[in-house]
Amino acid sequence: MKVLIALALFGLLLTGCATSGRPINQDKVDQIQIGETTFDQMQEIFGPPIAQGYGSGGKLTATWFYVKTGAFIGIQQQKNLAVLFDEEKRVEEYTFSGTGG
Repeated sequence: MKVLIALALFGLLLTGCATSGRPINQDKVDQIQIGETTFDQMQEIFGPPIAQGYGSGGKLTATWFYVKTGAFIGIQQQKNLAVLFDEEKRVEEYTFSGTGG
């Protein structure tokens, strides 16, 4: 009986965990080359962006986001990568920030 209760509690803890997006780590970010890496290459590395659009100057911006939450703990890991592309869809600049491991 104790084993069944322990398994039930463990199952409840597991169902409280969630992730959104693909993991973004520093090794992947280090692959980005200003003026060289293209939008298509970014999608190969990070998957499709969570958001993208064109600014008033006609340049594409794209955002990749990853979040992992745990049961009763809140956010354990959060990563954000925002990229501005030039007219040829090559990385012009980017920012990478995050918390957690």
